[in-house]
Amino acid sequence: MDHKSSQPDSQEQNQLPTQPAASISLESLNNFTPKFVGVIVGLLILGGLVYGGIWFWNDKNKEAVVPTFTPRVIDETAGWQTYRNEEYGFGLKYPSDWKFSQNFSYVDGFFFTKDKSTFSVLPKGGFDHGLPGIPDRINDESVGDKMVKVSDWLKTNLTFVQFIDNSIPSSWIVCKPDLKNCNRLYLHADNQSDMETMSRIISTFKFTNSVDTSTWKTYRNEQYGFEIKLPYGWNIEEKSFGLDFTSPEKILFLQENEKNCLGQGTGECIVHGLTTDLSFSNSAEIDIDIEEYGPDRLGEKIINSVKFRTYPILGIVSGIIYETVINEKIYHFEIYEDQTKGLQILSTFRFTEPMINRCTTDKDGKMICV
Repeated sequence: MDHKSSQPDSQEQNQLPTQPAASISLESLNNFTPKFVGVIVGLLILGGLVYGGIWFWNDKNKEAVVPTFTPRVIDETAGWQTYRNEEYGFGLKYPSDWKFSQNFSYVDGFFFTKDKSTFSVLPKGGFDHGLPGIPDRINDESVGDKMVKVSDWLKTNLTFVQFIDNSIPSSWIVCKPDLKNCNRLYLHADNQSDMETMSRIISTFKFTNSVDTSTWKTYRNEQYGFEIKLPYGWNIEEKSFGLDFTSPEKILFLQENEKNCLGQGTGECIVHGLTTDLSFSNSAEIDIDIEEYGPDRLGEKIINSVKFRTYPILGIVSGIIYETVINEKIYHFEIYEDQTKGLQILSTFRFTEPMINRCTTDKDGKMICV
């Protein structure tokens, strides 16, 4: 019995430990699960908040770095009037409240004025008298693609802009180093605002007389060693002393004039001493009488890389003479009346034989070859 009575005790001893163990495990599980879930959920929420914050920050910065608008470029000359001159081959824009005129005192030029301020375009110069002494400063600058000298008289708000580039239209007088008796843009401002407006006017200035000579006819003369291009319809007459180049307009005029003169007295005829527009000869004197013309009437012009001396035709006929001497041969051109068309033709002049030396005129009017 003792043995039997001891067996239940033994079973109770064997089972008693398992009941408390099961009770502890369940209680621990019930207590642990809400905490664990809470931690997991908290981490997920925190991670979501961090991710959302990073996304929002990056998106905000992205919008700030890359703007969604394009800045508008303001044209300060919008609404301005456009002026274009075919004779002298230039154009510009000017404000609508400025006035334009082509006559001013004794100077030939083109004038844009507002009250006491004046912007003048003077292809042949002017306004040399009464200048307030030596300029306060002279700078090398450019207008468009052309080199200029800019002279400023600061106390009087006066500025000269003078082209020294030989590629400007031949109807302009290119300036020599002394900057006297030659082209200029004359700026005289009554106030700072008008001076700033003139600066904007200059920014619109450009030369426009580029002539397309690709369709012109090339005339080549082996005897004189040069070639030149002529517009359609021009006539060439070879003479014993040189050449005459005549426009179709001149030919028509001469024909009409001849008809009008038939059977009538000279008083009924249209008297006209010119029978051509442009002439060439090689029989002129190489040396000229400088006293006959005066030093102020002699000049130089570079045309198509050839230096010509220039002086006026004396007498009833008006025009300009262009001369150069190469290899002791004189090339003497006379352009009558319409200088613009004549110079456009002369700008195509080219020698067909090598140039051994070039010649210039000294102070006494004699041609010196070097």
